[in-house]
Amino acid sequence: MPIKPVTPPFSSTDHFWKAFNSGFEALLAQEQLGTFILVMANASFDPTLQETLQEPVKLRYRQLFERFESQLLGGETLNESDEDLLVFFKIVTIGLERIAASESRSVGLWEVQFNPLRALRPRRISSATSDTLSLPFCKESFHFNKPFMKKELFWSGSLEGKPVDLYYNKYPFTQGHGLLVPERQMENPQLLTEEYHHYLCQLATTLSESLPGCGFGYNSYGAYASVNHLHFQMFLRESPLPVEAAGWNHNGGSEPYPASCTSTHRSTESWQWISHCHRNNTPYNLLYIGERCFVLPRLRQGSDTPPGWSSGFSWHEMAGGILTSSRTAFDQLDQPTITSELKQSTEQSQEFF
Repeated sequence: MPIKPVTPPFSSTDHFWKAFNSGFEALLAQEQLGTFILVMANASFDPTLQETLQEPVKLRYRQLFERFESQLLGGETLNESDEDLLVFFKIVTIGLERIAASESRSVGLWEVQFNPLRALRPRRISSATSDTLSLPFCKESFHFNKPFMKKELFWSGSLEGKPVDLYYNKYPFTQGHGLLVPERQMENPQLLTEEYHHYLCQLATTLSESLPGCGFGYNSYGAYASVNHLHFQMFLRESPLPVEAAGWNHNGGSEPYPASCTSTHRSTESWQWISHCHRNNTPYNLLYIGERCFVLPRLRQGSDTPPGWSSGFSWHEMAGGILTSSRTAFDQLDQPTITSELKQSTEQSQEFF
């Protein structure tokens, strides 16, 4: 099992990164497919990690390949999840050394990221269509109480009076990317309540004091959430997301943001907007950064029409961080195209603001 930090790794940015990065070699040593994919994806996202872990990743890949080859030739059943096996076989098809590392560039007001490994991940409920904002928790579906998820845990403890579990993100697309699950054992579905909203507002405010750039993203059901178990996506970025720019009208500027968006440092006020989404059965994405909460109502997945270079706009895209696994799109995307896609993702929600 990986060596996990005992004390909260949130006292400073240096403390966080030391704890966050130190866990990958131990994860790789587990000789299991799921943790191999997690380490490989995180290494491909971070050039420093990639340099450190390049040879250990290659070694584990060869060992897994030889083991699976031997088992399949012998008619044995592979004792790995179907999801992980599918991803691994895609990696084999492409070739480990031919999988490109992530890249980012600025495109006018926006940030564009080439992330080829995101195309290999399982979609889970993010590909489903539904006319509701919530479904009951389902023990048979993927959730964070599955025993194998213990291997992907970064830290467990109490934050702001609640027990939380913070997992590494298996397919990261932002710096310090983790999955925060509050009160995991309660098996709450991915439906935000007022209590958890105020909790996240307070937690983001508190952590921003010792971890500048720390924040949390949230996808409601129907807004490209991939797991129906209440969770928030934690990050620790060096630079702000485009939605945070002072020039946008939701931040007091004069420029209209192309997607529906409001921003407030009052948790009660942002909850009013979220409640409005609930009453109108409107999917939404959230961003908690410091004292501010950004509310982004949007078209429901399945009724939107994401471009061919995108698997759908979640909280990160709605905040101006555009993801693609297409090299051509990464090279060619321009500011007008991105602005137009953001507008189309929420054009029926403009009435909110």
